[in-house]
Amino acid sequence: MPALIAFVVRMAYWQEHAASPFFAIPFLDENFYDQFAKALLSGAPMASDAAFRPLLYPAFLAFLYRLADGMGIMLAIFVQHMFGVLIAFIVTVLASRLFHSRWAGFCAGLAYALAAPPLFFEGELLGESFFTLLFCLALFLHVRISGENAAMSANSPAPPSPRRQWLSWAGCGAMVALAAQIRPNAFILIALYPALTGLWLLKSKRMSAMLPMAGLIGALVIQASFAGINASFTGVFRLIPGAGGINFYLGNNARADGMIPRQAQPAVYSGDYRDSIQVYAEQTYRDAMLASGAAPSTDMETISRYWTQRALADIRNTPLGWLKLMGRKMVLFVWNHEIPNNKSFHFFAEHESSILRLLPVRWAVLMALAIP
Repeated sequence: MPALIAFVVRMAYWQEHAASPFFAIPFLDENFYDQFAKALLSGAPMASDAAFRPLLYPAFLAFLYRLADGMGIMLAIFVQHMFGVLIAFIVTVLASRLFHSRWAGFCAGLAYALAAPPLFFEGELLGESFFTLLFCLALFLHVRISGENAAMSANSPAPPSPRRQWLSWAGCGAMVALAAQIRPNAFILIALYPALTGLWLLKSKRMSAMLPMAGLIGALVIQASFAGINASFTGVFRLIPGAGGINFYLGNNARADGMIPRQAQPAVYSGDYRDSIQVYAEQTYRDAMLASGAAPSTDMETISRYWTQRALADIRNTPLGWLKLMGRKMVLFVWNHEIPNNKSFHFFAEHESSILRLLPVRWAVLMALAIP
């Protein structure tokens, strides 16, 4: 039922959104992904772009662009709304299993189906809906294998075979790695596998305690596969693109406000659209190296390390200011407001979409329900 409600809501929003002058018009990050996908189709993406952001979402767009032949953005937005329907279904199943209650599953799925922020982002050319789907699938796989392990502990008459368990754990790690190919912060789940292995080894010395480490193998296979594809564009075999340093700096430097990634100076360039943060990172790094008499590198990992070091230096120089910034981020984390990025959610809700305005579930409700 929640999935059906999610479908009705999304089709109503699709019809309403299609009448907006902003529909299927890429802005900022959307423009980056749109240009990246078109470059992939042509077989000649910029090496720096391929080294700056993960490949999966642009590749997903490129696949849809080829299918749609000129209507790729519209098809991508429609597919992302279908992702939202599938996520509502997965959330329903997850909650039912976790709380052993169909009623809990229905309430959780309904909350997602009627949530305005995810619906808004499904309508944009951004990777959030695809990432959320992969992350929810990863959570589902982890919950499922946890149930199998619980059955084994209870001496189930038909416990899963070691081979099936190994493949299940490897699948968990592979799904986490796929999600990380859209947003690398999904890798935080990778720490689960050695942690579980250590905990189980303390409780039991059996070889089965090592099974969670198969998750690392599954993740490594996916990462190595994407690294090989990226290497064909960049010439460098790297498990994850090297944009983490500049993002860490913009979020933690002495001028950061916890909301908007502010650059100290504008990025100036000509030609096709490029990510302004990427241009700023490259230009400022190059200027700093030339000013110090060193030869600048074009390797994104080297540039990323430079920005990581600058961020750590700012934190060391103003530790109290950084702690204050962390406190502000915690407040914003539970704030019932979507910070404008590519487009303003609140502008669209007020002036473009009655559906976004009327849906009852917002960030504060989602956050409160996520804690239990």
